[in-house]
Formats: sequence, C-alpha cells, structure tokens
Amino acid sequence: MPWILHNRISVAGILVALASLIACEPSSSDPYALSAESSPNQQSLTSRADDKGSSAKGPIVLELFTSQGCSSCPPADRLLRELKSQSDSSESPFPQDLIVLSEHVDYWNRLGWTDPYSSSKFSARQQSYAQLTGDQVYTPQMVIQGKYSMVGHSRSEIVPAIRRAAAMQQHKIELGFVIPPGRTNVSVEARIAGYSGPIVLFLAEDGIQNHVPRGENADRDLLHDGVVRDLKNASCAKGKCKGELDLKPEYHFQNLRIVALLQEPGGPIHGAAQLSPADGKKSK
Repeated sequence: MPWILHNRISVAGILVALASLIACEPSSSDPYALSAESSPNQQSLTSRADDKGSSAKGPIVLELFTSQGCSSCPPADRLLRELKSQSDSSESPFPQDLIVLSEHVDYWNRLGWTDPYSSSKFSARQQSYAQLTGDQVYTPQMVIQGKYSMVGHSRSEIVPAIRRAAAMQQHKIELGFVIPPGRTNVSVEARIAGYSGPIVLFLAEDGIQNHVPRGENADRDLLHDGVVRDLKNASCAKGKCKGELDLKPEYHFQNLRIVALLQEPGGPIHGAAQLSPADGKKSK
C-alpha cells in the first residue's frame, strides 16, 4: 500500500484522509521524552513489597503499541520478547525488572486482517499519550515508563531509554488478587503507601502464537509476549484500589500476568507491580 508508511500509520490518516504520516517530534529537551492450564478453583494470593513509600527500584514498564496488520510490527514484537527474556534471566543486563505489555491497536483492522487481540481501548491509550504533545500515533511505537517514546523496533533507542527510566522515582505497590469459583474474572486489589491512585490494571498473556492469513503479514505465524487481554481503571480510595479483570476460557492460565500501574491518564508511570496468577509469585 503506497499511501502508508511501513513503520508508521496515523489514525487520522486512516479515518479522515488516508494521508501520509509525519514522525513524532516530542516537545522536550530529551529527544524521546513525552511532555506531559488448570489451577485451583479459588485462589487468594498476594505479592508484597519489601518496603513502603517512594523508591527508584521499581520495575520499568515497556508498552508496545502494535498490530498484526502492520508489516513493520513483527520486528518490534520480536524485540519485546527478547527484552522480556533478558530481564527474566539470572544475568539480566537491566538495572531493574522489566514489565512488558503488547497493546494491539484496532485502526489497522480495516486493511485486510482483523487482529484478534486488538481493541479500541489500546488505540485510545496510545492516543492519550499523543495528546500530551500533539504528535501523530503510529505503529510500532514503544512507550517506556509512560515518559519516553520511540519506534518500537529501535533497540539503539530503547535500551538507553530503559536506563534513563531507571532513575525515575516510584511508589511501591502491594498487589493481590482473588479468583472466585468458575474463573470468569479476577478480583484485584492494589495498595500504595501514602498515595491514593489512580491505578490502571492489565491482564496480559505471554507465549501467544497464531497464523495470519491476510493483510500485510499474510501467511506468517506471529508470536507475542505480554498481549494485553483486558485493561481496566481501578476504583481508588484512601490508598486502596480495587478492580476486576475478565478471564476467558481461551486464555492460557499459566501464561497470564496481572499488572498494576500507578499513573495519571497519558502521564508518567509512578509505580508498577505484577503477579503471575498461576503460582502467585511476583513476576520479574
């Protein structure tokens, strides 16, 4: 498709004029900174932080805005998996643990292939970041700690941004969940010492693979980590936040992660935590 740049696509371009795109130009002295299978039927498992209050030792969050309809996205998907694997290893090169989230936007769906993991929620979340600066949105886009943005397959930009994000102060989050009988949802509770929210909750699944028969990635088998299955804003009061995330039979329970982010809409992330429901342990 000659009217679409292969590694950037504008929502406005698709919905209004199908115009050519421009590169993001963050308005900051930092060139990448944004300005503004089976289990028990019931579980009650909690991950607790070692201490309270503010710390620079929290996880670093990588959000990849991607689509199976975008031919430039598979290299970014692959890089996200590599970064997760490196972070999970005993010899991680990163100063803190990484939390990876793959958020599949829906504005590519009209171009030959409907991404089965896409949602308007993820397109809206990407747009909320763009509204801080008036930049165009595109795929693949990586946003690190809600602050640094770059092309999603650019390792040379992503790794230095991870190290810059490591210096950001974070609040510790105490994260717990309960899965009631029937497993149709997971009830999540997050506590933040000295902070009242807001908290954004994610249910992410690793190790997802499927065949794409049409579109720009036709006849390819694509593999993803951190695919966001559900995204909800928690209700918060007096340092305690609660919310529910949907569970569906097709999800592989042993590959799921619950993620909580302390974040104003479209702004930097001030705290993060994640749990693996399958074993109740705090994930890396």
